[in-house]
Order: sequence, then structure tokens, then C-alpha cells
Amino acid sequence: MHRTQIYIEEEIFQKARKESEILGVSISEFIRMSIKKNIQKNSTNNINVFFDNLKPLESFKDINPKKYVDNIRSKSRILTNNE
Repeated sequence: MHRTQIYIEEEIFQKARKESEILGVSISEFIRMSIKKNIQKNSTNNINVFFDNLKPLESFKDINPKKYVDNIRSKSRILTNNE
């Protein structure tokens, strides 16, 4: 673990202190938790951006994805829309 020093505005510090008390953790642990949560959230956003930017294979460019999946499901013995 790395040790660092940061400067936080008084209002933000007081809110963080109150939240840490509610959670029953130290202010340091609360800050670590908040940073982890923010990094994970950004990672999820990056993954979503990645998938949003995916382009279909050339052979699938004219195929409607919903119709394609529905067609596969209609032929499945396990997955059907009738259930």
C-alpha cells in the first residue's frame, strides 16, 4: 500500500468524515473505498464504450440482431419465446 498526502476542501472532508462514521470505517478506508468505486465505475464505462464502438462482421452487416437471435431461439428446443 502506498502512503500519500492529499488536500481536501473542508466541506468535502466533513461529508466524507460523516459517511465514514456511518459506515463504521476510518476516513482513510472511506477514501480508499471511494477511489476504488470510482475506478471500477470508469472501467465499466470503458467496457460499455468498447462494446458500443464494435462493428459487426462484414457477413452480418445487413442482419438485424434481434431478428437473428429470435430466429435462433425459435429453433431451439430449450429456449423458446412461448414460455
